[in-house]
Amino acid sequence: YSEVIMILNAEMSALKLEKIHQAEIFFDHMGSKDLRFFGIAGSVSYEPESLDDVDIFMITDQGKLWKVLLKAFITRRRVGNEAICISLTMDETYASDLFNRDAEYVVASDAVHVIPLFGAPYYEALLTTSPFIVKYFPSRRKTQEYGSSSSGSHGMFPLLNYLIFILLAPYLIIRSLRNSRILSRINEEGAFQVRTGIHHFYFDSVKYRSLKNKKEGNL
Repeated sequence: YSEVIMILNAEMSALKLEKIHQAEIFFDHMGSKDLRFFGIAGSVSYEPESLDDVDIFMITDQGKLWKVLLKAFITRRRVGNEAICISLTMDETYASDLFNRDAEYVVASDAVHVIPLFGAPYYEALLTTSPFIVKYFPSRRKTQEYGSSSSGSHGMFPLLNYLIFILLAPYLIIRSLRNSRILSRINEEGAFQVRTGIHHFYFDSVKYRSLKNKKEGNL
């Protein structure tokens, strides 16, 4: 893709490149329809270990989140790669609000480490106009125009998106609770909660909350 950022390929480990390639294959099958941004977050955006999931981060057009989520889960099943984890998704309304709030250093660090595979200019606009990003990473302060970071009307969503939300969200919550219990038996930090609404769906893990608290305590 023309927007894939692979400038530091030579410095990436073979494992990291392989996991990025898995995300690229997933994106190839899924396509960019109704997406503002598609990237890789989590451990792969830093330096992964062999058993780490490939955490997918998506921002959708206004009113299209749950339509895109349904397509993503179907695509994941079709591709058959269990390592793909659709862990962080939101529509452009939620993304705009999120990046304009205050947040901890670890959140800012994770945001700037995200690897864009689609929609890099849009995501760069979110970063360079975000108060908490420029607070911790002053060099990311806005220096050029990247275009509008929003294309829809806040609070509006099509009926189809709402219907999919009503049907899919309870299933994902129940399934995630089951998976969280299984993981917590293996490792207490493996437990996680699902945060969901009409504008967002993401996993909030015990491990990540502990990491945020630890890093904030060291600042």
